[in-house]
Parts: sequence; C-alpha cells; structure tokens
Amino acid sequence: MKPVFLLSTLVSLAATALLVAQQQPPVTPPQSQQPTDVYTKITSTGGMPPKIAIAAIIPLSTDSESVAAANTIADVLYNDIAYEREFYMIGKDAIATIPKPTSVDQIPLDRWRELNANGVIVGSVRKTGNGVSVQVKLYDVATGKMAFGKEYTGSIANPRQYAHTISDEIYQSQIALRGVARTKLTFSSDRDTGRMKGPLGPRDVQEIYIADYDGANPRRITNTTTLNITPVWAPDGQAIVYTSYRPSGSSGFSTYQDLVVSWLYKGLRDEPTHGSPSNQNYLPAWSPDGSKIAFTSNRDGNPEIYVMNRDGSNLRRMTNNPSIDVTPTWSPNGNQIAWVSDRTGSPKIHHERGRDRAAAADQRLLRPADVVHGALQRDRLRGAHRAGLRHQGLRLRDRRIQEDHRRHRQQRESGVLAQRPSYRVHVHPQRQVGDLHRRSRRQ
Repeated sequence: MKPVFLLSTLVSLAATALLVAQQQPPVTPPQSQQPTDVYTKITSTGGMPPKIAIAAIIPLSTDSESVAAANTIADVLYNDIAYEREFYMIGKDAIATIPKPTSVDQIPLDRWRELNANGVIVGSVRKTGNGVSVQVKLYDVATGKMAFGKEYTGSIANPRQYAHTISDEIYQSQIALRGVARTKLTFSSDRDTGRMKGPLGPRDVQEIYIADYDGANPRRITNTTTLNITPVWAPDGQAIVYTSYRPSGSSGFSTYQDLVVSWLYKGLRDEPTHGSPSNQNYLPAWSPDGSKIAFTSNRDGNPEIYVMNRDGSNLRRMTNNPSIDVTPTWSPNGNQIAWVSDRTGSPKIHHERGRDRAAAADQRLLRPADVVHGALQRDRLRGAHRAGLRHQGLRLRDRRIQEDHRRHRQQRESGVLAQRPSYRVHVHPQRQVGDLHRRSRRQ
C-alpha cells in the first residue's frame, strides 16, 4: 500500500456557528494580461541550482500605496521562490550593491554576471483607473533573453497574491513544478477567543482559521463559544470539513460531536451527518476526488469507520469490530482506506482492500515500517489529546500505573478475578479519540 499521510488533530467541545461575515470571497486573483511562452530556460553549470536575484519591483508612481505594494511583492516573491529550494536565491545584501533599475527593460546584466547570477527578476507596479497593473520579467543573464514575462491586473488590496501567483507561474514555466505559494492552511486555534465553563472548570475556546501557506493573512472562519477542531480542506479548496461539539440541550455541559462542512466562498454550512448524543461523528477525511467523506461514528454503539457522499447520502459502514476504529485516511488513488485500531491490544494502522468492501472485507495490518510515522505522531500528540479528553471526564492512565495494576492482578488468586468497568482510551496518530463507553470486561 502507498504511504498514508495522516492528518493532525485535537479533541474539543461544544456548538459551532459559521462567521459568514468573515467568509467573503477572496480578493479576485490577478488576471494575466499578456500570457507569453517561455523563450529560454534558466540553467546553471556544475549541477548546481540556478542562481536567481530579484533586482527590484519598481513603483511607477510615488503614492504610498503603490510603494508599499511594490515592497511587499518584492519581499514575498523572494521568500516564495526561496521556499521551494529549486533555485539558489542571491542574498539581499549582495543585491543591494547593484543600483536598482528604473525600468523593467533596462537591466545592467554585466553587473549581475559579476555576482554569477543565472537569472534576474524585475517588475513594476502601476496604478490604473480601477486597480493596479503589475508587470514582471525574468531575464537569462548569460544571453539577455527574456525567460518569463507577464502583466497582471486587479485590486491592490492584497499585493501578496500577486507575488504568490508570479512565483507559482515562474516555477511552472521553468521546471514544470506546481508551486505551493497560492495554497492555504487550515487549523484550529484559541488565539482570539476567551474561555468557557466546563465540567472540570473553565477551558479554552477554539475556532477554525485559514491562512496563506506561510502563515500570513490568518482569518477566522468560525465564531462560536466552544471548540471546533480537525479541519480538513476539500481537494478543490472550496470547503472545509471539521468536527464541532454541539450542545445536547439536556444540560449546560452535555455535548456531542458532529461534522460540519463550511463552503467558504458561498457562505453556506452543511451538517451532513445529523449528529445527536447517541450518534456522534468526528475525525473526517475527504476522498482525493472530493466526492466522499470518511469519518468515525458511534451510531451503531461502537466507534467504527463510515463513508458517505459529501452531502450525507449513500452512507456505508466500513468496519465491524468491538475494538475502537478511528481516524480514517484515504490512499492517494482513493481505492483504499487506512485507520487506527486497538483490536490487537495497542493502536496500530489497519487498511481495507477495495473501494466498496464493507465490514467483512479483508482487513490487515500494515507492515511495521508503515506504522512508524503514525506511532511517532501518536506519541507527539498524546499530551495535546489529554487536555481535550479531560472535558469528557476521562483521564489517561500513566503507563507506570497501568503496569502496577497489571502486576497486582497477576498476583491475585485465579478464582478471585473481579468484574469491573474498563476505560479504554485510544489516541490516534493525528486526531483525538476516546472510548466514551464504559464497557465491562473480564480483567
């Protein structure tokens, strides 16, 4: 099976409401006005990455907005190109030794040859009647030919978006690489929130945020007084599915977990699993084509893996085992699902063969090498999960205490074994999970 990449998560609590006011469509992406073909490819000698410099992004007017936009584009473009590590970026201190150009067509290539640069980028920012025009060119220093050249028009409100677009298109044109500069992160945070009452005292509220790939421009997309966690992007980038704890109505502290799909740029929110205290749903994962969502649910009395269409239809149960099955993850081709289960005594990664096999499908353990990543993630996140599980009244037992209890049981006479509740808590490599059922077993 191909390596499975597990998504990181936390455990949390309470109701959710989408902050529609903060879910406005993003600034219109810069429009390319002059698509051009690649005239040449920037190369270097000796097998080293090509050396690239950003000569300047020139503001063609002196107003503060244009100057600030030009500086922002230059700084962000430098960082975007450097992030991929496919080009060697000439340091800004060396760039400062060469006079800045006054035009995108007048570049002192001889001076750039002295720095052993293979390519040099120059651009300009010009105010227009309804926005701004950003022009950029990449020159081959050895030949003086233009390797890349485009002009973009749009709003000046988000100059970082121009830099991200330029970086991705340079990478695409030069080395056929899809850059990450225009991708976005989603995460759960308590940075802008207060605290709420809980069964064991006040606790932090967490909301869902999105940000640029480098952490800039964070925006909160939920506005609740509870915990919203485990956000996952849809493959097309139009929606986020996450776990939210909802009030059950029976008491101020009673909550249940349910899935919420937020369509960010439509201002819509769906609850496809229709949860309840006896039907809790959590730890979602989009299929690679975005048509399905895998998740964990206890609707049949035990945490199992389910798959549904993204609108909640065609619900199918994929596992059937008295142990806990949690945190589904899709294979890259969407034909397999892996999950974590303690059915063998400790958390291990299992997977199911075939897209539509149900509970009786051939389910087997991955090779030990495939489990290493998940085990490391589980150990790293155990502390974070502990705080989240505390609100449910559960406490993770220290391994040393468990060993002491085991030794004590072994010392008892064989006829005195007692029946008592077993509290089994399973921490998944990427997200939270707890067995909230007090199932009795023979100790």
